[in-house]
Amino acid sequence: MNFKELSQQYINSPDFSALTETTQKNYISKIKHLTNMPGDTNDRYQAILKLGVGNGTKNVYVSVLKTVLSWAFRQRLIENDLVACLPRKRLVETPQQDYYTLEEIEAVRAGVKTKKDKIYGYFLVALFYTGARPSELYNLTWEDVGEEYISIKGSKKREEGKVSRMCTITPELLDVLDYFKSIEYFPGSKEPVFKTISGLKLNASNTLKQVKKVVEGLGMKPKQLRCARAGLATTMLKAGYDIYAVQGQLGHKSIGTTTRYLRPSLEEKANMFKGF
Repeated sequence: MNFKELSQQYINSPDFSALTETTQKNYISKIKHLTNMPGDTNDRYQAILKLGVGNGTKNVYVSVLKTVLSWAFRQRLIENDLVACLPRKRLVETPQQDYYTLEEIEAVRAGVKTKKDKIYGYFLVALFYTGARPSELYNLTWEDVGEEYISIKGSKKREEGKVSRMCTITPELLDVLDYFKSIEYFPGSKEPVFKTISGLKLNASNTLKQVKKVVEGLGMKPKQLRCARAGLATTMLKAGYDIYAVQGQLGHKSIGTTTRYLRPSLEEKANMFKGF
């Protein structure tokens, strides 16, 4: 029985039905690609290694491949345990991403002068002090902004429109909000908080490029927007907050997700026991 037939039987099995709807969709997508890969199990594994995607995604492909083959072996649809022939170790993970430090964010907050620079620089500042995903702030409206807290709403389809967490409005964040209020004067409750000079909602396609210009103009190394989120997590940990407080601020459902943001760099590891 070939892999396509095995995977089809797996999809029709109770084991597959027990998975969540999101996981089922992800498995079906990966299985579709795996069935188009020619050759035996080892050939498929080698084909996965050559995919032009990150190691995290490759690990998912390997996991799905092993899941189908393990299920088939338990059901006695195949005689040999093909998974035992595959490497057990996961592929090397993507290195810990660089992150914006508190000092860099404060330099941006103090350094932006022009109206355009303030719009994009302050958006980066807001990402840091809320720990929000860029997509969450693009969709933030004035009705989400209270006296003391900002209501962060989910940006994923299953959570879209639902309040996932509340972020305290710090003095730094209040300065950002006051600036965007001054641009619009009388912002409506349904209006986006973060807008361009022309009054359009900020969007992903242009914001990263503009933030990069602002950061480079201040003599710093530009990073991905999500690195502000990782920066807040690291800053909170260094300030003495426990990992559960960080989890709540970032809105992670799993504590394991939070730990990925907090892996120390090589330099931090080297300095860990200085003065011990």
